[in-house]
Amino acid sequence: MMALAAWQAVCGSANDARRADGPVFRRLHRARDKASGDVWTVGAGLSAQSVTLVYRALLAAAREAGLLGQIPDAEYEHWRANLTAHSTRVGLTQELFAAGEDLAGIMHALRWKSPAQPARYAQALSVEANAAARVVGRL
Repeated sequence: MMALAAWQAVCGSANDARRADGPVFRRLHRARDKASGDVWTVGAGLSAQSVTLVYRALLAAAREAGLLGQIPDAEYEHWRANLTAHSTRVGLTQELFAAGEDLAGIMHALRWKSPAQPARYAQALSVEANAAARVVGRL
């Protein structure tokens, strides 16, 4: 969290104070100057499509490094095709519900405008947990 706070402070001081609470993933621009070295500036937030491409590149790097084990190509392609920028929001919503956080707090933290969608994710989590419990109960 300290690294995130430091990054947000850089984003705010580099541009304007309003940006400190803005997107975490941002464009970085580098200008090369032989005399004074590289000059970096922080740009606008990345689009959802750009974040998706970053996630997919990280997934490919994890596979190359052998961090995904021996998963079949078809399963990997399924993961890759379904991995989006929204995946993080969905996963975090489900993790917060699983940790016992309430709907109002989750809506505030993740800036959900309506309770309908996070409630659906909580319901899906509940269904998965019940299905897993039934399978484990049969063992």
